[in-house]
Amino acid sequence: MERLVELAERLGLSNYEAKVYVALLVYGPLSSTELAEKSEVPQPRIYDVAKSLMDKGLIMVQHGRPKKFSAVNPSVALRNYVQRRYESQLQALEELLGSVPEEAVEDEVGLWISRGYESMANLIEDSVRSAKVELLLAVPSRMARKLVPLIRESISTCAVLFDSEELVEDVLSKFDEVRLRPTKAPIMVMPDFSYMLVVVEWDGERPVAYKVTDKNLVKMLAVYYLNYLRGEGEAISVKFRQLKRRAYVHLTRALDHLRQVEGEVMVTVKGSWVRSREPVMLRGKLVRISENLLRSMGSLVLRLEDGREVTVGGIGAHLEDIEAREILIEVEAPT
Repeated sequence: MERLVELAERLGLSNYEAKVYVALLVYGPLSSTELAEKSEVPQPRIYDVAKSLMDKGLIMVQHGRPKKFSAVNPSVALRNYVQRRYESQLQALEELLGSVPEEAVEDEVGLWISRGYESMANLIEDSVRSAKVELLLAVPSRMARKLVPLIRESISTCAVLFDSEELVEDVLSKFDEVRLRPTKAPIMVMPDFSYMLVVVEWDGERPVAYKVTDKNLVKMLAVYYLNYLRGEGEAISVKFRQLKRRAYVHLTRALDHLRQVEGEVMVTVKGSWVRSREPVMLRGKLVRISENLLRSMGSLVLRLEDGREVTVGGIGAHLEDIEAREILIEVEAPT
């Protein structure tokens, strides 16, 4: 009975309710005295517990001498109780979420820490769902497989896998890039450039998740991801040639895409002018990719509609004309 009581509690019954209800399911109709004995619930509590179970539609009473209690068919009553409880909780959830202003859940700049598997799973899911332009992942293959249903096809994605144990077709088909980098590195999730989620001890009993919102730290972690994890990972699947339209936050991946395409390319850039820091959004034809071997970086040269040429660098650019925060690539079919 102990296991049944535990299951009933998981369905939302209190400990006394679960004990009384399970006793009626196991032994059939019982008097209050019998019920107290079988359930090990104090007899003075039997009637108020029974009333609570009747209010939930789970049991019925027979008035006589002695008064007896019996469970309503659990296939109907218990299932309906769970359904009503679920619907009530869902309604409360929607009302609560609808009452919370978005700015109230925005994180201040800093380092936020959470511990435990559930916290890790929630933070990873939230990070994946929040990506609007580009999502970077470094995860074990089993986790990549679990995240597949959450990945939107409209965003740019890169998954660096620590192993190939569950490197299956649905993982390969969902991500723009899949790279294999056997390592015990932390799990990393970066939605756009908004923050970096880092999880250490992820294969232990109590993983620790760090949500990094300080932009300087995010920039350092992005370099680690792009240069060490992605840069040294073995390319398993790369779809740049097939992608005719993709947006990127990180110039490194945009450059890799452009190096593999054929035909005329139009690029739309959102960012700021390096000198004035004024925001800018412009669209131009790709003229060339400029490589700087000393800096191990590249930049774009675009020709605008008025004939001017501008140079575009990535986040932190200071030598180019524009620091790009979002780069949209549109490839036209070669004639």
